[in-house]
Amino acid sequence: MRFLTTTMLILSTSMVWAADHEILRANGSGHLVIDPNGAVSELQFDQSFGKEIDPILRDRVQAWRFEPITKEGKPVNAKAHFQLTLQADFGDKSTGELRIVRADFVDPPVEGKVESRTVVVPPRYPVEALKARLGAELIVLVKIDETGKVVELSGQNSWLNGRKGSLSATRQDAAMKAFIEATDKAVSQWQFPELAAQGKHFAEVPVLFTIGRPTVWRQSYPVQFAKEPWTAEIEAGKLGSVNSDGSSTNAEFRLLDRLDAEG
Repeated sequence: MRFLTTTMLILSTSMVWAADHEILRANGSGHLVIDPNGAVSELQFDQSFGKEIDPILRDRVQAWRFEPITKEGKPVNAKAHFQLTLQADFGDKSTGELRIVRADFVDPPVEGKVESRTVVVPPRYPVEALKARLGAELIVLVKIDETGKVVELSGQNSWLNGRKGSLSATRQDAAMKAFIEATDKAVSQWQFPELAAQGKHFAEVPVLFTIGRPTVWRQSYPVQFAKEPWTAEIEAGKLGSVNSDGSSTNAEFRLLDRLDAEG
């Protein structure tokens, strides 16, 4: 059964690529320690985002406040691994705005711990998009049954990545449709038994298609989706968040600061 349809899209890509300003996006990871007061006492990134960006990003994350983590009723130090999505918006060639648009927190790895029972089927990278050096960042909403099996999918506003003007609008459209089809085929086979056991009926799943580059930043162009009608059923507290590797986020790590809205 096909869940995502190309008719849900679409901005024509001639509109997608006609942005009047440049948008760059990046994904990163690292870990931090939350002290008993909810402040960040230690911080480490796994990669560099550029010599000008790194100190700005470090200051932003170190200023975060969390709900204190307690053990046996007492606040304690707690280590959390994180995954970030960053967005830099440039209105002209000289000025830009850095946004942290997504932050997911997971448990630190534990040696010998049994992996999650989440079943992840990696999507196949569309051959033509790979040849054209195009990438994509799709955000998918899924509805799961009581066993964690995916029964419905819906796209959310997503991103096409690549060099502006490198391909015709027709080929850009074809590439995005191929990314959608690959995502549909893969995510419809995923299973989320642990989310189902937690009483979650829905999950938000990021799917990232990237080509190795010397920089973590990628030129990105928005693609709009019309959500499926069933997404109106999503209830507060029933939506789980899943990382691109299928791991669930840890709701114990509660960031009190608001993240930046996507531009």
